[in-house]
Amino acid sequence: MADEDLIARADSLMGRRRSFMPSAPAELEEDLPVLEEVFDPQAALHAARSSATSAPGESQSAEGEGERDVREAWRQQMVAQFASWLEDWARRELPSLVHRELGMFESRLVDELSARLDAEFAQRRAQLEASGEHRTIPTSPL
Repeated sequence: MADEDLIARADSLMGRRRSFMPSAPAELEEDLPVLEEVFDPQAALHAARSSATSAPGESQSAEGEGERDVREAWRQQMVAQFASWLEDWARRELPSLVHRELGMFESRLVDELSARLDAEFAQRRAQLEASGEHRTIPTSPL
């Protein structure tokens, strides 16, 4: 205490004010709870179920229904989240995919039609020349 009194007098002479004066640490109380174990939710749930006062058959069926309800709610939530993600993905990606595929289809269609038209034209020309029905196209007098 004498040291604290001496420091207070010195501060007073220098015109300083301390808002905090360190003091000796308080002794720890013995009744403070200290967490020393790792908490396992599954083990706590199991312990709570086993300490229930209802009949064993009733508690097990109620527990099973509760777990099924939780699982079903979780499954429905996951389905809803997946459906939302899938809709967003389709809205973002599908137009460009369809556009690209239609462009490739158009290119293949034009190539195939051109090849067939060339083949048909060559075959028809050969038939006309072979039969002697080769017609001349009249030219315009202009």
